[in-house]
Amino acid sequence: MKKRTDKSLLIISDLFGIDHIKQDNHYLQEVSQQYSQLGYQHYIYSAPELAKIKHSHQLTEQELHCQFIHKNALEKAAENLVNDRSSYDLAIGFSIGGTMLWQAALKNSGLCRALICISSTRLRYEKSRPYMPHICSFW
Repeated sequence: MKKRTDKSLLIISDLFGIDHIKQDNHYLQEVSQQYSQLGYQHYIYSAPELAKIKHSHQLTEQELHCQFIHKNALEKAAENLVNDRSSYDLAIGFSIGGTMLWQAALKNSGLCRALICISSTRLRYEKSRPYMPHICSFW
């Protein structure tokens, strides 16, 4: 018997995005499969694509980091999430993806009902917390 998928899950990748040659991103598929078994319909987004970073697969880790932090791509990605006006039961972000979700949730508390940020070390600079339940896990 197939489970109903009436719950929604947003997953945002790390700095490297989806299908990046330099990064093993099996974690995205593992998380989505686990939550699918719990009845979640999942939506996976690439952090560089949300930030509109072109040719991200050609950039080094340092160049990508510079784009997100010093070229305001992180803020642009958070705005793109807010402007999308979608709402999810749960949102999970990895590294920079978690920081994007955090910033978007501060601007739109309707983005998700719960938030999980995994290894989002940039959160140490955040002064505010979103209003929904949230978990931050650092490895």
